[in-house]
Amino acid sequence: MEPIVLTLSAALVLSVIAIAIFVMLWMGERKAHRAAKALLEAERRTRSIEEVMEHVQPLWDQVNT
Repeated sequence: MEPIVLTLSAALVLSVIAIAIFVMLWMGERKAHRAAKALLEAERRTRSIEEVMEHVQPLWDQVNT
C-alpha cells in the first residue's frame, strides 16, 4: 500500500488510543467502557477498509497502466 495510507492508518490508530485514554480519565470507568467499545468498533471498521483497499489497489493500478 501507499506509504501515505500506512502513515494515516498509524495516525488513526494512535488517535483512537489517545482518545480512549482521555475518555477513561475524564468520564470515569462505566462511561469509558462504553466509549472504548465504540472506539474499538471504529478501529475494526478501519481495518476492514484497509483490507478492502489492499484488494482494490492492484485493480486500480491495472486501470491506470
